[in-house]
Amino acid sequence: MIFICLWTSKALAKTGEPLPAYTSLYYSVYEQKVLLSVMHSEEPEALQLLLASAPGMDLQKEEDYRAKLEKFIRRFEKKKNRYSDAYLLEQLFYRVHRKYLKKYQPYVGFSQLLEKGKYNCLTSTALYAWFLQALGYEYQIIETDYHIFLMVKTSSGEEIMIESTDPKSGFVRDPKLIAQRLEQIKNDALSPEARKERPYHDFKLQLFREINLQQLAGLQYYNQAAYLYNNRKQAQAATALSKGNLLYQAERFEHFAGLLAEAK
Repeated sequence: MIFICLWTSKALAKTGEPLPAYTSLYYSVYEQKVLLSVMHSEEPEALQLLLASAPGMDLQKEEDYRAKLEKFIRRFEKKKNRYSDAYLLEQLFYRVHRKYLKKYQPYVGFSQLLEKGKYNCLTSTALYAWFLQALGYEYQIIETDYHIFLMVKTSSGEEIMIESTDPKSGFVRDPKLIAQRLEQIKNDALSPEARKERPYHDFKLQLFREINLQQLAGLQYYNQAAYLYNNRKQAQAATALSKGNLLYQAERFEHFAGLLAEAK
């Protein structure tokens, strides 16, 4: 979807610069309201932040998505006191893959996951995080240069790793296997699927840190900007990047903004 951009790439270099309230900047009135609420230091619900970048999103669609997600998670809420955390989390991992995660595809948004089952590392991690939050689990979203994954802590203190794009062995309990995977990620030994999500310009930031769901939604805009940039839509990429920077003030946005400024 092409829309009018009133934001210049030079303006992006200012971290956290407010987004002007012009409807022409947004994919929907829904997105405009969500982002303006962030600008006014309010805290939209995580699902709203993840859905905001979808063209044509509105409150009715949000309510429909939320109702389906809540219906899905209720069955696990009922089981939470009857089974161990590890067992329940493992059941959740595989059930989510069977129901929601149908086809891996780079650059798709969260609404496309819910609507069509198309997912990537970012959106599938966001879905698991939303479910974990709904169930009251302590978890961490870990961001690296080109990958995102989850660490979950059970009530007994056990740490479990969730690699959302690995449907067969992405639920990891063995501490040795977790350590091996973490080492692989730190060494940037990523799967071919994860490598597909890289923008053409190779940023080497050596990231390995915890982020929250709002920041993850910001990275969704970052991916959108990368997709637009790769398709030579620089003005639209600059707008998407500014929206993401509003949600997450991080160095990768500054690096990307500099690249856009050079290409102008």
